Amino acid sequence: MADREKVVNDTCQPADSVIERAIKTFGVENQLWMVIEEMSELAKEICKHKRGFDNANNIADETADVLIMLEQVKIIFGISRKVNERIEYKLNRLENRLAVKGNDAGGEAESGHCGGGDG
Repeated sequence: MADREKVVNDTCQPADSVIERAIKTFGVENQLWMVIEEMSELAKEICKHKRGFDNANNIADETADVLIMLEQVKIIFGISRKVNERIEYKLNRLENRLAVKGNDAGGEAESGHCGGGDG
């Protein structure tokens, strides 16, 4: 449970003023486009990894960029609390699915990824 609380409560608090300044300086529309760009760059690096590239450092860099941009999304839309609530809900759901999977003798889980399939 402590790990889950860390995920839910761990924010970029020391960087909040930098993140807010970025939104004010570059504007909401530009930062929303930037979110898409950064997520695309992360997807590209993951695709390269799947093709055999040794690019863990690039994946780490792009992951950091995406996390910073997602903090901006939370501020722009005023959804920090809601996101934390949804993380808690989805982690609980995942935990339940894993428990069912653990009781299932080798069967496939309902969903193979962490977020499930229902958004």
